[in-house]
Amino acid sequence: MQENLADDFPLIERAGGWSETAVLAEATSQIRFHDDRSVARFRAFSLGEVQLSVLRYSSMLVRRTPRLVRQSDPDMYGVCAVIKGDHAAEHAGRNVAFKGGHMLVYDSALPYYMDVDATQSDAQGMVVQIPKKSVPIRERHIRPVLGVTLGENSAVERMLFRFLAELRRESGNCTPQDLVRLQTTVIDLVGAAVAHRVDREDQLPHEPRQRVLFLRAVAFIRGHLNHADLGPALVAAAHQVSVRTLHRVFEEQGTTVSCFIRRQRLERIRTDLTAPHLSHLTVHAIAARWGYPRPTAFSRAFRTAYGESPGAYRRRIPAG
Repeated sequence: MQENLADDFPLIERAGGWSETAVLAEATSQIRFHDDRSVARFRAFSLGEVQLSVLRYSSMLVRRTPRLVRQSDPDMYGVCAVIKGDHAAEHAGRNVAFKGGHMLVYDSALPYYMDVDATQSDAQGMVVQIPKKSVPIRERHIRPVLGVTLGENSAVERMLFRFLAELRRESGNCTPQDLVRLQTTVIDLVGAAVAHRVDREDQLPHEPRQRVLFLRAVAFIRGHLNHADLGPALVAAAHQVSVRTLHRVFEEQGTTVSCFIRRQRLERIRTDLTAPHLSHLTVHAIAARWGYPRPTAFSRAFRTAYGESPGAYRRRIPAG
């Protein structure tokens, strides 16, 4: 991990100092703060060939001019994901405004301008830098997505943003080996979001398509655990694939659809059993909330998974 706290620079040097460090976060750019309350904090994490940068900054203008493009092009795509703050950008001939929950895809070979309004509180965001050679989509299919706001138009865009936000929170707790393993997920989700936007999911190679299907199925399962009829047939139908295909995808991940559903349900139930605000509910009422309407089947599944009855677990673990 590399960290730079630009607040440590003297005031007149902060913008320049942060601009130098920003080479690590994205393509070289010029930065000008809008007022004397200049704040810029930067952390960079390596995910193998992919780099994640976590940023906090005050109101500023960021410019990657044609001259800077000619001087240096790292040959990569970037995803700017905003947690907080109002942003306006110009890139690839498009002008967009975006804020928390939104993402912008950019190409290091093209100029860009970004204006940040953080007058109420510091802006926060992330930048993911991916070598172009690692993105499994042809450049001509990515071009229509450059400079376009992503984040709210599809489930896969929302999945990408949630994953990046969680990675931002937990990256400091990951080992370097953990972060390298996560690069494939980042690349696959970025590719899926771009492909979905341009309706070119068929451009994804077979293996990434299978991983994307797995991630989508997982998100669907987690959002429908309270449905008693949740099973392979329902999940497959929701994703317009055969049950056989769905089973094969989960088998490649070392599990089965039914086992994954059962494990997710039991984990939710185990969490709720010790939640203070649910202490008035019986064990089986909590189980029914997560798709286990039959007490006998639930008790047997819980004991098999955790080695004790749900009642014993609830008595042993203090609420909190």
